[in-house]
Amino acid sequence: MVLLARFIELSRERKEAIFDKIGAPLSTFSAKIELAYALGIIRNEARLGLHLMRDVRNKFAHRIDPLKFDDPEITRMIDSRGSQAVKSMKGNTREKYLAMFSALATILYGTIAIDIRIRPLEETHQEDFLRLIQMAIEAAGLLD
Repeated sequence: MVLLARFIELSRERKEAIFDKIGAPLSTFSAKIELAYALGIIRNEARLGLHLMRDVRNKFAHRIDPLKFDDPEITRMIDSRGSQAVKSMKGNTREKYLAMFSALATILYGTIAIDIRIRPLEETHQEDFLRLIQMAIEAAGLLD
């Protein structure tokens, strides 16, 4: 997962509390997309593409009647919200969706392959961290 590749090392319990439990802050795909964008992991174009993929997926998943990619609503979503590259593609809606999926998957996989994990402040800026602790201790009046 792209976010886990950036986070500090988390225990299984912390991962579940953040990602898996009902009501967890990152339990939805939408929340994960927005956080990845806010952290600079993905650009706005990828954010919009991932939201489009999520919306198309939800149309298929939350419908009782069978749905196909040539459905006018799905075609309209991809043709109106797809990137310029997707809009200029030849082929049917399914082919455009799969090409968009492949491109976004490649971007996300490439992001995971690069080790850019966030490190704790005490590890990356030890002097600043120790100074902050000293200031907090002094402010709390714990030193004579």
